[in-house]
Amino acid sequence: MKDYNLLVFVLSLAINILIIKLSARYGLFLDPISGNKVQSVHKNKTPRAGGLSIYVLSFAFSYFISETMFLIVLSFLPSFAYGLYEDIKGDTPQKFRLIIMALSTWIATIVTGVKVESLGFIDIPQIMQIPFTVFGVIGLASAINFIDGLNGLASGVTMLTFFAMGIAAQSTGNIELAMTMYMISSSMLGFVVFNFPYGRIFMGDAGAYFLGYMLAMSSSALVLHNPEISPWYPVALLCYPIIETFVTMWRRYKRLKKRNIKFFTAEKVHLHSLLYSRVFRNNSIASMSIVLIFSLNAFIAYQLKSSHLQCAFLFIVGSLIYLYFYKNIVNFRLGRIRINTVNAIKIYRSDLKKIPNIIPKSVRAFRKSELSYNNEDSSISQETFEEAR
Repeated sequence: MKDYNLLVFVLSLAINILIIKLSARYGLFLDPISGNKVQSVHKNKTPRAGGLSIYVLSFAFSYFISETMFLIVLSFLPSFAYGLYEDIKGDTPQKFRLIIMALSTWIATIVTGVKVESLGFIDIPQIMQIPFTVFGVIGLASAINFIDGLNGLASGVTMLTFFAMGIAAQSTGNIELAMTMYMISSSMLGFVVFNFPYGRIFMGDAGAYFLGYMLAMSSSALVLHNPEISPWYPVALLCYPIIETFVTMWRRYKRLKKRNIKFFTAEKVHLHSLLYSRVFRNNSIASMSIVLIFSLNAFIAYQLKSSHLQCAFLFIVGSLIYLYFYKNIVNFRLGRIRINTVNAIKIYRSDLKKIPNIIPKSVRAFRKSELSYNNEDSSISQETFEEAR
């Protein structure tokens, strides 16, 4: 079987350059600045059509690699078209988007037979297999969209996941699936070059939902055709976006119940948003801190890929680590450590005679830093943070 990875990477570079140039010249696919969108952290209007290169190349080259994966990509076409329309037009009804995605998933399961049949410890009744698959795909697609908030975060996480699943598929002799996973990773690499660290192009909703959909369907195909791979392997591998989704759903439910704020209203209290605004104050560093931890989790998950119990345990441990960091960031504990350290260094380096004058400045700087954090998150009231605690 031919190796298309280098060709796909070069084409991805070319397509993304073209999108950036056309957007700059004609104003296509431009995302509003942060002030217009609560969840955004960028300061310049940026094209959000990076997903276009990933989908087009996946569609074209999966045809030559695997019929099953080509049909899965093809089935997503209605959802991708709607997502692209949203990236051009702006906000569109969330419920309608989920309905179209459910339809795409249902078509994919019917024409390919790829669906979730087992959870490892128990088998899913046949009548529930397709609905469960649809639910899982929508959930994971939403998860990737939730974490798509910093340069290189969603793309880094998904690219590593496709690569890890490709290695797992190759280890079982499933070359077609492995080649497809590597090909998608190559198409993403051409996007990452321009997305990280400076954010010259974004993935957009169409790209984020497509990658989540492909991760879910590819995971189902990997487990379905390779019994030696545990169904919990993809779950452990994708621990971070999965637990992010559960926490987001719970937080939004409490927000809806207590303050009657619509469930789908955007917010700025995801883990990556808080890491950026309260700890690192740097887009790229906040993003890479998560990706590096995720890569370690991916390596461990691969070693445990055949064990239901060990992968499930890894998922639980990963979830607890997420919750620990999230709680401490919400409560300003990690942010305060950083601020106090910076101020202590300033005091230490100053002349002893000036210490009495520096201490009040340090205190004021600390209070100002806390105030700036609250101002950045002013679009979401303090009650939201109380609910997160």
